[in-house]
Amino acid sequence: MKNKKVVQALIGGILVLACAVIIMRPDSLFSSKDEESTSVKDDFYANINDDIIANHELESDKGYWSLMFTETQDKIDDKKTDIVKEIVSKKNTYAIGTSEYKICKLYESIINQKNSMQTLEPYIASIDHSNSIDELMNNLAEIDRELSLGIFINSALQNDYKDNTQTIVMIVPFSFDYGNIYSDYYTNPLYSSYVATYIEYDREIFKRYGYSEEEAKESVRKISRFYSDIAKNSKSMEELTQIQSFYNIVTKNELKDIYSNINIDAFLNYGEQYDISIVDEKQARSLNSYLTMDHLETLKECIKLQILQNYGRYADIEYYNLMNELEAKLNGTDITKDTVEDYAVDVVSLYFDTEISKEYIKRYANENSINEFEQITNDIIAEYKIKIKNNEWLSEDTKQKALRKLENMQVNVGYPDKWAESAQEYDITDNLLDNIINMNKVSVEYANHAIINKEKYWMMSPLTVNAYYSPQDNSINFPIALLDYALYDANNSYYQNLGSFGSIIAHEITHAFDNNGALFDEKGNMNNWWQEEDYKKFEELQKEVIGYYDEYKIDGKAVNGKQTVGENIADLGGVSCIVDIAVRNGATKEELKEMFKAYANIWASKSTGEYTKLLLIMDVHSPDKVRVNAVLSSIDEFYNTFDIKEDDGMYKEGEERLKVW
Repeated sequence: MKNKKVVQALIGGILVLACAVIIMRPDSLFSSKDEESTSVKDDFYANINDDIIANHELESDKGYWSLMFTETQDKIDDKKTDIVKEIVSKKNTYAIGTSEYKICKLYESIINQKNSMQTLEPYIASIDHSNSIDELMNNLAEIDRELSLGIFINSALQNDYKDNTQTIVMIVPFSFDYGNIYSDYYTNPLYSSYVATYIEYDREIFKRYGYSEEEAKESVRKISRFYSDIAKNSKSMEELTQIQSFYNIVTKNELKDIYSNINIDAFLNYGEQYDISIVDEKQARSLNSYLTMDHLETLKECIKLQILQNYGRYADIEYYNLMNELEAKLNGTDITKDTVEDYAVDVVSLYFDTEISKEYIKRYANENSINEFEQITNDIIAEYKIKIKNNEWLSEDTKQKALRKLENMQVNVGYPDKWAESAQEYDITDNLLDNIINMNKVSVEYANHAIINKEKYWMMSPLTVNAYYSPQDNSINFPIALLDYALYDANNSYYQNLGSFGSIIAHEITHAFDNNGALFDEKGNMNNWWQEEDYKKFEELQKEVIGYYDEYKIDGKAVNGKQTVGENIADLGGVSCIVDIAVRNGATKEELKEMFKAYANIWASKSTGEYTKLLLIMDVHSPDKVRVNAVLSSIDEFYNTFDIKEDDGMYKEGEERLKVW
């Protein structure tokens, strides 16, 4: 998604083993602009969407607006707000300990937020009073467990990539400012303005805590130098988009050698012995070189800063205001207009997602729509099987294994069969910070329990307008938020639906065969099921996709073809699939036009320059305009439908038109 909440995720540098894309918008806004105008042939995205975009004024506190996202997600969020506020309005009717009672207590703790910095003081004091590296790191290990942080050493339980019946400990990359794991911020000049902004707000955080101007500057100077040194020895963002780079099994003795300056066991308190995978060994060794008495004071300041970044907003409203200012500056917007009530609804909806989602489903779910969506998905999978069988560059052996993967693909639509019930364990009080600490700790414990016991939960809320493919269980997942009633407007033609949500379903299926998904077999295990020559050809095709997208620019800045290759393969494959369906069904020229227009419409968007730049240099998706024009310029049927000629802007020579799947 690409709204305020997404920027928080981008700042946080979240690593997720899934491939997701935003979906859908109401048909009532389909453009009817003359498709035969020259601009259709020169810039299809602009011709189809310019009127829509021009008629939408970007709100001053929003960095991004998307027709498919905001027109649906805002409706979903309004309904969530109604549910939360209705629950809160009956606060005196619930028995103590019920979910509704806890929702009301959490809501009120936000509305009545009091300064509770004293809760953080013991943690910060333990850092200040550490007189050696051993003492500091032992205290940090305890803080990490209590506050559910991963400062310096960030470990988590994970299903083993090569055998998902087993559990491993994964040590993920070091977190820099605001949870960002991407070293590029400190090594790539494109990010210099963002780093400068981080530094500015780091100083403000320390000053709010009580540092003088000079003390704040000196502490942040040390921390920035520390981050820069670590970043120079870290994997790049491009490398971290490749799933295989995560999986590097080491023995316990090898891990102790990597972290030779500390007792690493203190950070791996899982109660059992598991294999260990370290995502970035070079980075870990660089960090280890810093874990010495020479750097004790820098490490202390960094730990304190990260505690304040993560929890200050829940302890003191002034920290919350600072975080809003930071987000606005990164987005190029005004400070959010959200009220404290809006904030309370967001927090309640996040931590009580199961409870709010169940109530939403009870009120708004349309089981017929869910069944129809599942049938459409099955139809597209069936078409994909035909595509695999007719593939011209795969050997028969690899085709059979690809077909087996399709046949075993799980289709999840609407909401999960098994719900996460972590809220039952929450201990909610009148203190917001205490609540957040407790809920985070419960959530981590619940997630670890699920991993150990092989319990399957959705990795996305049913009320999120998005979709994802999960390679570790070979599943495509479509939350009920996609099934807003406007999506099934009676005026929508079959080909409009095929161009919109059909292309997205096919996109998610293609993720099973992108540069990452293709590494996993039908059971969700990282396993080479390819014939050697076939995979070499696939790698050649990936390079062609990278080079093709490298040529596209937005606001004078080039798309990063390598960083976006997985999503680009999925876009190309998704549209190719729906075109095959249309052709097989004997679609007329007018019906094909409807389908291509609908595809362009779902990506209509508007954003600030700052937000555009932020996404362009760090998002794994290509910009929305490129997702339309680059894809359609590689589809032969698009040329025939709109009579695209050599002198037209959308034209690509035959050999330049890409077809992976």
